Amino acid sequence: LVSSLQNKEFISSLTYIKKDEAKDRFISANLELRDVLSGLEQNPFPATLEITLKKNINSVTILKLLDEMRSSDLFSEVNSEQEWLERYISLLKTTKYSGVAVILFLILAISFIIANTVKLIFFSRRDEIEIMLLVGATKNFVKFPFLLEGLIQGLLGSAISVITLWIIYISIESGINNMWLLSMLKTRVFFFSPFNSFLIILFGSLLGFFSTFFSLNRYLTYWKE
Repeated sequence: LVSSLQNKEFISSLTYIKKDEAKDRFISANLELRDVLSGLEQNPFPATLEITLKKNINSVTILKLLDEMRSSDLFSEVNSEQEWLERYISLLKTTKYSGVAVILFLILAISFIIANTVKLIFFSRRDEIEIMLLVGATKNFVKFPFLLEGLIQGLLGSAISVITLWIIYISIESGINNMWLLSMLKTRVFFFSPFNSFLIILFGSLLGFFSTFFSLNRYLTYWKE
């Protein structure tokens, strides 16, 4: 059986689990039930065959394999958790799209806040700016301090956010990765890589810079060079 399945090109690995090994696995994951299982005369766990498929396998191939296994007398039960997996994938997609929506909303909100902050600062110094323009200062000369301030604010804001998220991740990482769902899926939750963290900080800096830039262009139209 194992040899015939190993010959299928879409199967990545096969693991045969004996009855005693299945029992030991269950006890390791549920230590509070150790005494209950030790009182049983027979091992209630069947021998199982864990099949791991290769990536990018389409659903038609998976369903065909399941049908072949269910029609075989060598298997008493074939458990694919297909319904649960579909719900899990649907949840991941919903979370992904929700995350994108939240990010877009935050970008708009941050841009709006920066624009209004620039507006307040700009109009509080409009007399100074008007004098500078009248004595020959260029718009780029007037813009520079504001652009630098927007860049620094974006840099500090994004850096503080990444550091805060890292501190939160460190404090809850062990609890999250020990959840039964992640253990069953044999996956872990990781923090951003250094490169991704750098990209987040860079994006925050550019967001502060360009939000300030477009706001200044709007308000400087009141003056002529």
